[in-house]
Amino acid sequence: MYPVPMRHGLTPGELARLIVGEFGVSADLTVIPTEGWTREMPFEDTGLPWIPPSPNMPSIESALHYPGTCLFEGTNLSVGRGTERPFQWVGAPWLDGDALATRLNGYGLPDTRFEAVRFTPVEAGDGKFSDEEVGGVRFIATGPDYDPTHAAIAVLLETYVQSGDRWEWRVAHFDRLAGTDGVRLGAVGGMSMDDIVGSWATDLESFQLQAAPYLIYR
Repeated sequence: MYPVPMRHGLTPGELARLIVGEFGVSADLTVIPTEGWTREMPFEDTGLPWIPPSPNMPSIESALHYPGTCLFEGTNLSVGRGTERPFQWVGAPWLDGDALATRLNGYGLPDTRFEAVRFTPVEAGDGKFSDEEVGGVRFIATGPDYDPTHAAIAVLLETYVQSGDRWEWRVAHFDRLAGTDGVRLGAVGGMSMDDIVGSWATDLESFQLQAAPYLIYR
């Protein structure tokens, strides 16, 4: 609805302040700041319990990868719904996880590792490959510079090529999740990960400047 990145880096209160201040939404808004938290503090360091906002978001690890792996909801690949690690891995019966992991680790993405996996969705809510073993890769963050959106674009490009004619886009859904048709058209057109990610740079810089006055935490 608004020009906001998938991984915007704002708290809910900051995002609400931005929407009211920049996009013409009229609301009697009061944001009560949290005490004892700073921007560089990961959730694990807060001492707070993780309360799953959805059955398919059972852990911090799933939430960490979600801003990237959610894109695969717009394809015919499984994101692990119906497994113990939803949104932490992607797969399909025809994928060669070992070959994928080798290709993806060759990208050298910061604080990112890919591991070949096989998993079997059970009563998958998205109807993808229920009770069928699939091959694929697990996303693993190894440090603070991990970027789930960059990792997902790399996986998207490699799985698209490996899938060949078995690949399916759920076009409207994918473009809505990405916020643009540029990612899908870039993959179809053979663009590199660096070119797709680089195409976001100007918009990201503009968003960061726009959001700066609404930040509560430093």
